[in-house]
Amino acid sequence: MRGIVFSAMAAALLLGSALDAMAHGIWIAQRHGDLAIVYGHGASDEAYDPNKVTQATGHLEDGTTAPATTEDRGNHVLVVPPKDAAVLTATMDNGYWSEGPDGKWVNKPKSEVDGAKQGGRYLKHTVAILDHSPLASQAKGMALEIVPERDPTELSPGDELVVTVLLNGKPLADTLVIQEYTTDSENKALRTDAEGRASVTVRNNGLNVIAVSADEASAEPEKADRVGHFATLSFSLDYHTH
Repeated sequence: MRGIVFSAMAAALLLGSALDAMAHGIWIAQRHGDLAIVYGHGASDEAYDPNKVTQATGHLEDGTTAPATTEDRGNHVLVVPPKDAAVLTATMDNGYWSEGPDGKWVNKPKSEVDGAKQGGRYLKHTVAILDHSPLASQAKGMALEIVPERDPTELSPGDELVVTVLLNGKPLADTLVIQEYTTDSENKALRTDAEGRASVTVRNNGLNVIAVSADEASAEPEKADRVGHFATLSFSLDYHTH
């Protein structure tokens, strides 16, 4: 019986890890006076491998970009914006996950799992608006991105914010948009219209995180059937770095 219990617990943990890879997101938030890349679902703030963060970029007021400085803290990453950055972007590659013939998920591509039923590669993207700027309403070229039609840092709780969801630069219709991912992730999701647009109600007088997910076919079918993207847009109504 004890062995059965441990086996069940191990299976649950493995399945939980697979679901985490699919359903979790990243966003940029203040932690102890620093900016950190946060990984989690809803209000959770979880440890992760810093090597999974593949890019962090500052978008400067003059329209150029520059690499942000990242700091490996063992189980998370701190990020320091370049001077005059109004927006930060970051991407996390959460790797390949495949379902074996026994129904268990493993952190490997399909090509390394004999008899794999299915598999995916899971990428996390985030855009963080740091301060008032015209750059806030411009697309940043992320694979999946939420683009606000105006600078959301100028709004107040209860205001409406129209956003457009882009997948590879093209509007994504009929996809769910979570209006506030960290404080109300299970409620009040919206669907984008034919032009990829949705009107979100700003919830918090503080950090706001809007989220969306989308899948696309993998260009490496031997490794994965799909690429799963999860994207967030974060901004704060009472905190600016400048």
